[in-house]
Amino acid sequence: KTRGYIVNLLTFSDGSLPDPADFRATFRLAWDEKGLIVLVEVNDQDGVEAKWLKDIWNYDSVEFFMSQKPGENPVGHALISPGLSTEQKKTRVISNKLRGRPDDGISIADPQVAKTRTKNGYVIEARIPWTWLKRRPSKGDTLGFQLMVNDLDNDKRISRHFPWFPGLDTSRNSSHMQEIRLVDKAGPPLETVVVARTDWTSSDKAMIRFTSRHWKAGEKLRLLQGKQVLATGILSEQFDSCFWQQTLAMVDFKTDLPFIFEISGKQVLTSLPFRPRAPLIAAQLNGVFLEQQVSKKGPYPGTSSRTCTWRVPGTVLKDGPNVLVLTKHSGAKAMKLSYLEMIIE
Repeated sequence: KTRGYIVNLLTFSDGSLPDPADFRATFRLAWDEKGLIVLVEVNDQDGVEAKWLKDIWNYDSVEFFMSQKPGENPVGHALISPGLSTEQKKTRVISNKLRGRPDDGISIADPQVAKTRTKNGYVIEARIPWTWLKRRPSKGDTLGFQLMVNDLDNDKRISRHFPWFPGLDTSRNSSHMQEIRLVDKAGPPLETVVVARTDWTSSDKAMIRFTSRHWKAGEKLRLLQGKQVLATGILSEQFDSCFWQQTLAMVDFKTDLPFIFEISGKQVLTSLPFRPRAPLIAAQLNGVFLEQQVSKKGPYPGTSSRTCTWRVPGTVLKDGPNVLVLTKHSGAKAMKLSYLEMIIE
């Protein structure tokens, strides 16, 4: 119960938590000469597993991603369907290499997997072989790792995904992994998650959320960068945990400095520097980037596409020809610009 590196908090990608009476997942990590050892414990009373292999990721399952370091390709990937439902009684494993080459020197063999049914759900034990990496690691080395637990409930028919690194697109972005170090003695359990991301409604704002099972509701929180206090607040209760959330204007903080969190006057956590997510479509008018607002409502009744609106300062408009340049972000390859309207008030 106390061995290995323990992660006691898996949240939605925005840092929020499900009701633990409905779903809860924790895991721990260890290693030996053969590979990385993972034990995942899932409390989920409503087990629903995929009929077809191609759909495993969207039903009750566990995913692993591993590479030499975060952001480096190729990435080894495995999907595990536990095989505990009435319809699916056999454990199924799919392993594959993402963004690799035939001559990259790695071999993606299936992890060794064992399952156990528990009173409240299931336990998956797996050993991921070091052949997934270009170089076999040893004590003191670091590597990139991501774990995600997927869940589908019969009554909701909506899949939910709980990643360790707070991002759902590790299969496309190998930087969305945690860096782990191989040591003899594990560090203290991880019971706090901080998510900082660009607010989807406005590219000049950031949403920051602090979620913890270690601290208690009612304690005072301060968010700092260096000696500058960016925000203060009180931790609020959520199920068996606590959280604090705030939206900040990006002009009020530096994106190249980490956030420092203080609880009741004690520095408890330092995050990585905030890296703002580029807007899906950026607009420049006469060489000046425009402030963007995004709405989920499409331009026509019944459409589900998003509408981007850019505010144009009067000083940017010219009497002569005005040049508008729209640039689609690389992460929005599938997005199509289907409607463009310019309104000058």
